[in-house]
Amino acid sequence: IGVEQLDYNAFNLEVFPVPVENNATIRFSLDSDAEVEISVYSVVGQKVSSISYGSYPAGSYSISWSGTDHAGNQLGTGMYILKMTAGGEVSTLKILKK
Repeated sequence: IGVEQLDYNAFNLEVFPVPVENNATIRFSLDSDAEVEISVYSVVGQKVSSISYGSYPAGSYSISWSGTDHAGNQLGTGMYILKMTAGGEVSTLKILKK
């Protein structure tokens, strides 16, 4: 499994390529303006990377993630959780980092 949706996907959240190697593209869409936070967590729930935080107007977006942690180090091979929060809703994806 490269990417597995864990809950209702309120934002059409997607990650490419599958599995994630050193760089990934994260796509999402918003029906209305919202404060957005996108982070990566280890499978034990530790936040390992903050990818995006800020105010986004309604629309579709594509952002890059370098596959790194807070300190800029490449994350190791394994399973991670991508979490997006916006407008009081949350979507999560399980991603495999190669």
